[in-house]
Amino acid sequence: MARAQCRKNLCTTRSLLVASFPKMLNAFDHSPMRANNRAVAPPKDTSAAAAQQDAASAPASQNTAPEITGPNWDLVPFDVGCARCGHDLRGLTEPVCPACKLEFDWAEAVPVEKLVCDQCGYHLYGLSKTRCPECGTAFTWKEALATYHRNKNPLFEYQWRNRPIRSLLGTWRRTLRPRKFWRSVPIHDPPRVWPLVFGVVAGCVLLTVMIVLLASLESWLWQSRQWIKTTPGAARNYTWIVRPDLALLPMAFSTTLFDPITYSFLKPLLLWLLTSFLALLVFPQSMRACRVRISQVIRVWAYAVPAIVPLTIALAFGASYVATFVGDWPPAMDAACATFVVLVAMWSLRCGYRLYLKMPHSAAIAIASQVIAILSAGALEILVSPYIANTLFFRLLKSLHVF
Repeated sequence: MARAQCRKNLCTTRSLLVASFPKMLNAFDHSPMRANNRAVAPPKDTSAAAAQQDAASAPASQNTAPEITGPNWDLVPFDVGCARCGHDLRGLTEPVCPACKLEFDWAEAVPVEKLVCDQCGYHLYGLSKTRCPECGTAFTWKEALATYHRNKNPLFEYQWRNRPIRSLLGTWRRTLRPRKFWRSVPIHDPPRVWPLVFGVVAGCVLLTVMIVLLASLESWLWQSRQWIKTTPGAARNYTWIVRPDLALLPMAFSTTLFDPITYSFLKPLLLWLLTSFLALLVFPQSMRACRVRISQVIRVWAYAVPAIVPLTIALAFGASYVATFVGDWPPAMDAACATFVVLVAMWSLRCGYRLYLKMPHSAAIAIASQVIAILSAGALEILVSPYIANTLFFRLLKSLHVF
């Protein structure tokens, strides 16, 4: 009985302690000693000054941009140089050349993850030996880089072995939109000088052939028209636009082919092409400051000046059409067409220097170079034209008893 009473008293005491514990804790929390030791939180300030103070007191890791890291140089087994000046970039982390201040992309400068075997297409990333583990073909990293640039670039200077005509026509078509074209030409693709020179020569030859054919067509149609006008009853049987006299075609072609007037455009055109390239080399201070190489200037010149051959052919075709079907070609139109061609070349030079070489004062360089080129071409034509006419092409024609 006594034991049961004690157990009942313990349960009652425990219930009272559990019920009174929150009140005791609340009283202790509001005691003077506890209030003095407790730090009172200030009211929250929502003003702009408070927001700036909070942003300034934030950790530095939250405000700074993520750290730029370069490629893993342990997995890059070849030399990496600046695409513009050739400065060694190994060991760098920021995509800026310390010598010429060129900003670039590491993915284009070090395409080690995109290199594949030329025989089987096996990815060469991470290899330390110059032998493909898939097919066993030996290679060099220089050849692997050349294969990478050749496969990804559709320009004529890279595709002249595989598809020369298609790549040449495609390159000419792309150069008619200079801004878009130069944005698509990366500076990390090394220029190939001899294919570029061959493309320039091919363009000049094509221009000459097209001018001769258009002049022959114009002469043929004009002679047919005159024959129809002077022959009685010919107008009832022939339509000079639809059905000209085919018997006059060989005579018109031979007359045009060996006519010196037909090739009168060739001398100023060749002189302008030559002086345009030489005029780009008269800025040694700018080239030295940006460390631009001659091969890169040749690329800009080849795609900006000689690549407007299709535009010149189109203008020549328009001149032939007007002279044949409308009447005489006004002399002022020659100057207008020449000015238009020079302006297009100037705009393409400006885009090449700004978007490809990333040089300052690109517009001034383009304008000054074309002014120098035109003046030099005019002076050379006055000085050299008599010697060319007497010693080169026309002496050969005279020896063949053409005249």
